Amino acid sequence: MQFDFRIPRQIDLMNVNEMKLQTITAQVFERRATHRSIRASWNRGFAALLASLMCFAFAHCDRDEAAAPSFPKELSAVSTPQEGVPPHFRGTTMDPYWPATQSPDGYPADLRRLENFIFTAHDAQRFDESRLEGKYTLVTFFFARCSGICPMITFNMRKLSKRIARQSDLQFVSITVNPDEDDPSALKKYRGDNQITQPNWFFLTGPRVTIYQAAREQFGADVQTVNGRDSLTDFVHTENVFLLDRSGYLRGVYRARGMLDLERLIKDLEALRAIDRKLAAR
Repeated sequence: MQFDFRIPRQIDLMNVNEMKLQTITAQVFERRATHRSIRASWNRGFAALLASLMCFAFAHCDRDEAAAPSFPKELSAVSTPQEGVPPHFRGTTMDPYWPATQSPDGYPADLRRLENFIFTAHDAQRFDESRLEGKYTLVTFFFARCSGICPMITFNMRKLSKRIARQSDLQFVSITVNPDEDDPSALKKYRGDNQITQPNWFFLTGPRVTIYQAAREQFGADVQTVNGRDSLTDFVHTENVFLLDRSGYLRGVYRARGMLDLERLIKDLEALRAIDRKLAAR
């Protein structure tokens, strides 16, 4: 008698499927456990990092200002625009700035101001910062043999002068950017050629370093030579006119090519006069 010990195929397949199911189930649980472990490790790491940052922050709270990070003053200075008050200009970026006080004693040190200079006028007289005290000053840059924008700017400034009736507290200052050639006699000739006779308009020359430093650092004006290193055969210079208050602080920048922006200059000048009258009445 012979016996058949072969397992029926149906039973074999059932066992195989059951084994596969068990394997897959085990893999799922294993992956879930791995994910939980990773998540737990990440949470512990994040908590440690957060704790370290908090410790670092609190550890630096008690340090003095010298140890604190420094930022450009242009980014940390805050002022509120004041209606009817022409701004000052602050820092390397010439940001408009309204001081909380109208007294120069409380002004920040980096406000734009024309100071520490000695120039020579067309009449060969000394012109230094003391000549700015108590006067509103309109400043332009030019050079005598300029055949481009200089004659036009000078012409527009003459027209502007006629629009301002009272000038006892006002002066015009034109600074040459070619001091090597523009001596007092050349400046005097330029005045005559442009029919300028008013006594409160001064044409100035001086050391080139002083002039260029004032133009760039105090007025943010573009002044540079184009051809030649020392010959200074060509110049590029600003076409703006700058308004200084009675303490020499920069209070306005205006385009001098046309009269439209110069009308704004007249309004700002009158605003400064009104402010100073109120201060004087206190």
